[in-house]
Amino acid sequence: MDQSSRVLCRVSLGLAQAARWFALAWIAGGLVRPEVVAQPQSPALVLFGYLGFTLGPIAAAFLFLILDKQAGPRLALLPGIISLLGAWWAHARQPVEQQGLFLPSFALAWLAITAWRLEADMALVPWRFLSRERALRLVPAITAAAMAIHWRWNCSDWHPSLLDWISFTLPWLALLPVAMVHRESRPPAHRLPAWPDSWEAEGLSSGFGAGSLALAMTVVALLARGVDPLGGEWLLAAGGGALLGALVNVFVSQPGRQTGLFPIGMAFFAGGLLLFWPCGAWCPFASGVSAFGLSLAASAWICCGAPRMPYQPRPWFSFWTTPWMLGFVTSHVALVLDMGRFSWGWYALVCLGIAVSLAWALKRAAIELILEIFLMPTYRFRTAGPGLDALPASGPVLLVSNHTTYTDPFWIGKVLPRRFIPMMTSVFYDLPGIRFLMKEVVGAIRVPAAVARKTAPELDEASAVLEKGGTVLIFPEGTLRKVEEPSTKLFGRGVAMLVQKHPDATVIPVWIEGGWGAYFSYAGGPPGKNKKRDFNRPIHLAFGQPLTFSPEEMADQRILRRRLRSEVHACRALLGLEIPRDKPGAASTADDAEPAAE
Repeated sequence: MDQSSRVLCRVSLGLAQAARWFALAWIAGGLVRPEVVAQPQSPALVLFGYLGFTLGPIAAAFLFLILDKQAGPRLALLPGIISLLGAWWAHARQPVEQQGLFLPSFALAWLAITAWRLEADMALVPWRFLSRERALRLVPAITAAAMAIHWRWNCSDWHPSLLDWISFTLPWLALLPVAMVHRESRPPAHRLPAWPDSWEAEGLSSGFGAGSLALAMTVVALLARGVDPLGGEWLLAAGGGALLGALVNVFVSQPGRQTGLFPIGMAFFAGGLLLFWPCGAWCPFASGVSAFGLSLAASAWICCGAPRMPYQPRPWFSFWTTPWMLGFVTSHVALVLDMGRFSWGWYALVCLGIAVSLAWALKRAAIELILEIFLMPTYRFRTAGPGLDALPASGPVLLVSNHTTYTDPFWIGKVLPRRFIPMMTSVFYDLPGIRFLMKEVVGAIRVPAAVARKTAPELDEASAVLEKGGTVLIFPEGTLRKVEEPSTKLFGRGVAMLVQKHPDATVIPVWIEGGWGAYFSYAGGPPGKNKKRDFNRPIHLAFGQPLTFSPEEMADQRILRRRLRSEVHACRALLGLEIPRDKPGAASTADDAEPAAE
């Protein structure tokens, strides 16, 4: 696919998403318009309409799962078009809020699934940037939804037929350029596997709750509003908060780390509800805070979830249907409890409890995000090399890196889109306060600092991670660099043993430049002592091409260790710097005796 076709498809997908959100808000807004809610039969009418609005996407996900296997995504676009034409014909005869919302919600959900399926099949952007791409599209989508709600409530006489026509036609018209791209131009056998590890599965399943709550509370809030039209200041505050939540996901665009936004978003939502208590149910500032929290969590769930599961039936179906089912149940429970008069304080405490439970379940991602915010003025990062683009979305990966500071794993985690398990020396692992973080949060593998050992249980732990398709970060020198010269010691036997035991693992060499002189390096003394704190320090990371090894290298550990060391050194050239010279000579007795390195 040439660059112009790729740009056209990306623009079309963005326009299609904005049009779908506008249509959903415009149609659903008909349920709670003042003239509808004011009618005596409106509770039953709203219940019937919302039931159809909920069941439509569930039916679309189920039928698309069957049709896509038989006909492919291009032919699967037709039912969405037919459904929208049917919805337009039915609406011409009777208003949508009176004839039910099943057909239009079915059509819009079908087009959403088709757009996502076509995008996954074409691979318009590298998989590590898919989260950022989706977050950027959420910004105009939320803006379009806010405009639809505003017009539906306050400007009902402003060309309603024109807006109806837009909501029923633009979503599928925008997808036509994408569907016209020839399948032959798409990369062969492109797959983005779902949920590479159980840790990410926990995060995405927690996101179902966040997405469901966002859907349910939007409807509940509009119903609690009653017959009064939405004020401009309230809509501006709520829409601004939702936009800000989506923008945060532009900057935090790592699929593994974005799950940490779920508890943070729920905490903001609980804070907004607490503000409702003294300020009233429609305080603009409280609405902005709660909208920010819901958007933060739901946007993170959309961004890090959808790109990961195009071809996995069970998680795929759960991703598309769970928010609608839970949202329907949650909203109707709220209606039974009359949430408009229910104490906001008690409801805020329930949401705060959900945030705390999510924070514990996703503690690593949440803590990494908080640390990233506090350390943002401390370091600035630049990456180079083909290794990041060549990084597989799943499967075993072994990262082999030089080691200058204790913060090297944090720096790699800042730019790597996959979760990894670092192997850490006991010198750092056993520090007061650090051991809990390393063991309970990071899940790091402890490497004893002994020079010569007969057993290496840490290698068994690392091997178990690789066998499950995880990523392991190893520093084969076994210690921090203690000289200014940009070179490394001869690598220990542990890295060679892992490569030999897992020949199918993707081995990527890494060079970190800029660590010497940092607060946690040996420049000028032991790490963290008698040094100035880092501020705006440039850190450059180079990721080399995944390595392949000859049978001779795989058979001889010494040759394999020297090859790995040379490849790590060669990554420095990707930054435009001189390649360190490999020091010739046989391995020392200690190197041969030591079975593993940090």
